[in-house]
Amino acid sequence: MFRIIPRQGIFHFKRQFHSILKERSPVESFERKLAGYLDIKNVAATGSATLSLYLILKQIKKTDRDEVILSGYNYYDLVNVIVYCGMKPIFVDIKKDLQMDINNIKKSVTKNTRAILVTYLFGFPCDIKKILKIAKKDDIYVIEDCSHALGACIENKKLGSFGDFGIFSFNRWKIIDCFGGGAIASNNDKIMMQIKKKIREYKQPSKVEMGKRILFNYLSWFLLSRKVFNLFIFPAVYLFHLLGKDILFDLSKDNLTDKFSDKKKRRFTELQAAIGLKMLDHIDYLNTERRKRYEALNKSAKNKAITQVKVNIFPTLFPVYTDDKKNVRSLLLKNGVDMIDKFYGYSFTKNNIEEKLILLPIHVTIKNSDLTYIASILNQTKV
Repeated sequence: MFRIIPRQGIFHFKRQFHSILKERSPVESFERKLAGYLDIKNVAATGSATLSLYLILKQIKKTDRDEVILSGYNYYDLVNVIVYCGMKPIFVDIKKDLQMDINNIKKSVTKNTRAILVTYLFGFPCDIKKILKIAKKDDIYVIEDCSHALGACIENKKLGSFGDFGIFSFNRWKIIDCFGGGAIASNNDKIMMQIKKKIREYKQPSKVEMGKRILFNYLSWFLLSRKVFNLFIFPAVYLFHLLGKDILFDLSKDNLTDKFSDKKKRRFTELQAAIGLKMLDHIDYLNTERRKRYEALNKSAKNKAITQVKVNIFPTLFPVYTDDKKNVRSLLLKNGVDMIDKFYGYSFTKNNIEEKLILLPIHVTIKNSDLTYIASILNQTKV
């Protein structure tokens, strides 16, 4: 049976969502609840994950020769922040299982290495304990980018609480959506006190800006609803695919030339805090549902996922490798399965994994029958 499946889905906690738009909560309440959830001493809510990284780097920077080691397949704005802070990004390859290459990290450490930024791509963890050993030996800070991994654990310890700092994103398509925003988690009282002091100097987003975010959220929710997506969006997606373009990626991607600037230094609002408090009540449900879908698709597909997930790891997408990406993508789209083949879109090393990577949807609006259908299409390919 032919069906159409969107690449993304937005979770709204039904009727409660509309009432929350009228609520306000102290930002400190959200920070305390998130700190308790992560089992960490300090949380500072910020305007974005990139601002979180900026605030950390400004506190730990020593000289203009400082270097930050990070994955070569990454979100470009993290790189912009490092450069904006007057530090040098040092890129390392990631392996097929989406983990940073430990040996490459060791080779990249110099006397100028100030921090290692560990990004948990699509919710998949790196070997954080080995990275911590490398960092401890040379007195290097470890920053965990948990934008895709809020709630995930290793040995019952939350990601974001292993290193010196954890950063989180509450932007669209993330684990929880607070109309933007981010957070820093840390047990370092001294640095966190300075960070919170700096945040108080920033302005809140304007009503116009928040209005745009809310409008975009509801518009996305409407356009990604099955009937609307099936009738209007997917035909456009498929038409542009025939022309060699990914229209949804082109419309939603950030501008590579849009550098980090003072315009992005904004505070987390009381409206966002109210949404965040409610979303934290749903986070375990959301993570569990995504994991169920990941396991179901992995069980049905002959071409298994690129990595097996352990308990309490919650992937946000189902990644598969293929040497014939163009034809595999065409077959999936021809059968109504929209997918992401350009997530970050920026590889800073020769090992560009995106050339062979396709990211299949496992969001909470997908049904079990959808997963069986996706697997049946995937099984026709030679991945």
